[in-house]
Amino acid sequence: MIHTDGQIPDQVKLATIEPGVQTEDDVKKLIGTPSTETVYGEKTWYYITKRTSQIAFFTPTVEEQKVVAISFDQNGKVNGIHQYGLDEAKDVSPVARTTPTKGKHLTILDQMLGNLNRYGAAAPGRAGPGPGPGPGGGGY
Repeated sequence: MIHTDGQIPDQVKLATIEPGVQTEDDVKKLIGTPSTETVYGEKTWYYITKRTSQIAFFTPTVEEQKVVAISFDQNGKVNGIHQYGLDEAKDVSPVARTTPTKGKHLTILDQMLGNLNRYGAAAPGRAGPGPGPGPGGGGY
């Protein structure tokens, strides 16, 4: 099975983009919206495509990957165009750290002991023993 994600811009249209001439709107009209764009630093749009193949239940293999990066200056004009292939890809290892949060860390024993009194007759929201739900009833 072959699967393709993303869409790479047409090379003929891409060749017509000139740094310092076209704006972000011009690029969007010519080749479409990017797959993603930078959040910090120099504004760059990325057009990404990846083709994978998979046999039965085995792990998919990346057959082809292309990235077109178009950077813009502060005035919104094209600053540069770069194209990257699979041979230029780099593996990135995610960091396994977690962000600490404020509050008390409860163990399973703390949770169980904390719940003991929660379900008694005097617990908030409970009317006490009685014939069933309703006024003066058990209030399930």
